[in-house]
Amino acid sequence: MSKFWSTLFGKKAAPKQSDAEERGPHMPAKEVPIEQRFAEKFTKLGGKFVYCEQLEDAKTTFTDIVKEYPTEVRELLC
Repeated sequence: MSKFWSTLFGKKAAPKQSDAEERGPHMPAKEVPIEQRFAEKFTKLGGKFVYCEQLEDAKTTFTDIVKEYPTEVRELLC
C-alpha cells in the first residue's frame, strides 16, 4: 500500500524537454555570446570581471576594488 501512496504523492516526473531544447545530431552547436566568451577568457587570464547594470553600482564597486587592492591596481577599465 505504501507504494501506492508514494506513487500518488511522491516525486513528480521531470518535465519533458521542449522541442526547442532538443537538437539533432546535424544541428550546429549553440554559440556562446561574445560578451560571455570575453569575460571567461579575461578571468581565465587573471583579470577580474565585474558587471554592473546601474552607474551607482559601478561607482561603489570601483571604490571597493581600489580599497581592497590599493597597491595592486595598476590599470582599471570601465
